[in-house]
Amino acid sequence: MRVLITNDDGIESEGLHALVRAFAPTYEVSVLAPSDDRSASSAALTVRRDLEPHSAVALVRLGAVAAYHLDATPATCVVLAAGGVLVARPDLVVSGVNPGPNLGSDIYLSGTVGAARVASTLGIPGIAVSCRRDPAGPPWDTAARLALRAADLLRDESGGPGPMAPRALVNINVPSADPGAVRATIVAGSHVIEPAVVKHVHEQGEPRRLLRLELRIQTPPALEPGTDTFAFFSGDVSVSVLSHAGSRTATLAGRDGLDLAKALARHLGGEALQPHGLR
Repeated sequence: MRVLITNDDGIESEGLHALVRAFAPTYEVSVLAPSDDRSASSAALTVRRDLEPHSAVALVRLGAVAAYHLDATPATCVVLAAGGVLVARPDLVVSGVNPGPNLGSDIYLSGTVGAARVASTLGIPGIAVSCRRDPAGPPWDTAARLALRAADLLRDESGGPGPMAPRALVNINVPSADPGAVRATIVAGSHVIEPAVVKHVHEQGEPRRLLRLELRIQTPPALEPGTDTFAFFSGDVSVSVLSHAGSRTATLAGRDGLDLAKALARHLGGEALQPHGLR
């Protein structure tokens, strides 16, 4: 089965490298990702200008069959891959691992989730995976292994290797390398991204006002049980199945998206996680 790995943090991201290491032994992995950081790009496309592909030899050495980066958004990378440009059309798109969670209403700003969302609208299942910015180091490998197990279940749900449920859109958030459990969740209505910070500077005696939007994560004042934010800030892995229209759950192949999230949580919790840690 062909897997495309992309992200919104750039080709040098440790999270992207962790996904290649996790997936390459089992799947035919290709990489097509932005050259640099494109965080908060949502599903924006880079259009009306030439894009020059650059090889990413280090990722081929990790096991990818092909690896390129472009001066473009992650959604653009997915659209090109879906059209068979530079890499073979994938059976699955995995986006991440993002350093910082993508939770609540902020998922609609995320380039990580945006890449997976564009894949699903093009008939390719997508998995977005993110993790906490831990001072001890983000849990890259834990998140990558959970994404791999999610891919394994989606493949098995289709009856074997090959195309999976064509509109599956899964969002996984990992709080630490030692999470407590895996929870099937719905998307919270709250935001976790802080608002803009106003900065005043003086340049040659003239005042200027600069605005900068910081993507710092804050705990919402109210955490609703059953939501992705509640699970994540409680120390548990959050698994949500997203819709295309923005509702909290989706209907996939005649089953409710929350049922698929529950199946994924059972699979990840039972086989990928032991109590308080990975095998």
